[in-house]
Amino acid sequence: MKKINIGLLGFGNVGSGTYETLYMNKEHIEKKSDIDISVSKILVRNLEKYKTSKVPFELFTDNPDDILEDENIDIVVEVLGGVEPATSYMIKALENGKHVVTANKKLLAEYGNEIFALAAEKNV
Repeated sequence: MKKINIGLLGFGNVGSGTYETLYMNKEHIEKKSDIDISVSKILVRNLEKYKTSKVPFELFTDNPDDILEDENIDIVVEVLGGVEPATSYMIKALENGKHVVTANKKLLAEYGNEIFALAAEKNV
């Protein structure tokens, strides 16, 4: 079974919903795709806020490089919103050969051409 590690940039409504959906459907996804998808790291602003979370605390980090520089993370899911630092993080992820997922319309409207060109160059 192939393993795919995901790094979440953000854990607000969308980020926590993404985590919950992947966690709740993990078995179903594995059966249908023969892929083990796991969230390996979650970027948050304030670690203290998540000490009592149902999500294992060791998944949380306040250092974006724990995701962007981690060779074991295959896909970065950007759910921070806004243009910065989301754009810089996405560019760094792409430069490091990671696939990137976002629904950030403002970011894509302003930097989409640059991001898509870099993704094509890096074959991600």
